[in-house]
Amino acid sequence: MEQYEIPIIPGYLENAIKFIKDRCSKVLQQLLNETYPPAQFRNDHFYAGGPERENLAKSVVYGELTDEQTEAISGTILEWLRPETGERPKGSLRYEALTDSERVTYVADVLLPVAIVLNYVDDRFDEEPNIEGKAREALGERGNVAPTDDEVDLEIYGIAYKELNTRSAAKASESSS
Repeated sequence: MEQYEIPIIPGYLENAIKFIKDRCSKVLQQLLNETYPPAQFRNDHFYAGGPERENLAKSVVYGELTDEQTEAISGTILEWLRPETGERPKGSLRYEALTDSERVTYVADVLLPVAIVLNYVDDRFDEEPNIEGKAREALGERGNVAPTDDEVDLEIYGIAYKELNTRSAAKASESSS
């Protein structure tokens, strides 16, 4: 297995990999099963193929992560999908019909971006106000004063995705200066 450089943010990569191994596998399994509502759109666009899959690939955001960090996180997801011992995770009929090369693309376009968003959300839960509070407030401002857990999760995902996208845009504009 390749070794990756320690990221600029001390401990970030190690924490992200630990998060994916210890706490993200349930959601990754839901993605394979197509039962994770906040990111079902990623599955739908991926399986649609053609231009929709191409647009999905263009919508991937990694915030300020380096290529090395995203490769290490992707490698962790691939290890989960192809364990050396035990049985590999199974998914929906659409997932099971994918070729090996399509599954690698699925990791890049569906699993990896969702794992990065979820890690970002996890990091933001200790902030004040935390991301869940922001999501509930935003839903309340739009008239949804008693949102379901799925509605809150969808809003949280949207906030995190937008913030990561903003960071990606800032990073891109800095590198083009």
